[in-house]
Amino acid sequence: VPPVFVTQPQNLRIILNDNGANEVFASGTQPITYQWYHDEETIDGATTKQLDLSNVTEADEGNYYATAANANGSVDSVSAALFVISPPSITSQPTNMYVIRGQAAQTYTGVDFDDGELQLMSWYVYGVELPPPYNTNFFYLINSYPQNQGEYKFIAQNEAGSVTSNPVQIYFVTGVRGNLNIAGNLIIHGQ
Repeated sequence: VPPVFVTQPQNLRIILNDNGANEVFASGTQPITYQWYHDEETIDGATTKQLDLSNVTEADEGNYYATAANANGSVDSVSAALFVISPPSITSQPTNMYVIRGQAAQTYTGVDFDDGELQLMSWYVYGVELPPPYNTNFFYLINSYPQNQGEYKFIAQNEAGSVTSNPVQIYFVTGVRGNLNIAGNLIIHGQ
C-alpha cells in the first residue's frame, strides 16, 4: 500500500530566535521514509516525521512540506507556512514639544511591525500609561497646560517583544505672543 498522509503539517508562527516543530504522519506499508522541504529545497538531515526548527531567523520563513515514500510509491503533504515574528522597532524617535499655554502639542513615533502581528501601542508619562486615545504612535494634546509637562515615552509591543522610545518633554514657552508650527518653531505675531 502506498503512503497516505493522515497528519499534515500546520502553519506556524514562531518568535524570532525561538524554537518550533512541525510533524506529519503517513500510513501505508512499512517502512516509510520522510523528507522535508523548505521553499522547494531539500532540508539536509530532515528525514523523520518531525521537523525541528531551532533559533529561527527570517531566513527560515516560508513554506514547508514533507514527502513520504515506501516501496509502493511516494506522496507529498500539503504545504504549511512558517511566519517568523520579530519584535517591533522604532524607525523615527519622537521629538520634544514646545508649546504656548492653551495650544496643541504633538509628536510622532515611527514604528515598524511585521504584517499580521498583534500590535499594542501606548504613551506613558512618568511611567503611567495614558488612556485612549493615546494608544497610537501619534501624540496630540488639543490644549496644553503646565500640568501636562512631564517626561513622555512611547512603547510598542507584540507577541515577540517590545520597544521603548527615547523620552520626550513638553516645554512651555512663556512671555511671547505667537503660535508654534508643527515643527515646534515659534511664529511671533507682529514680527
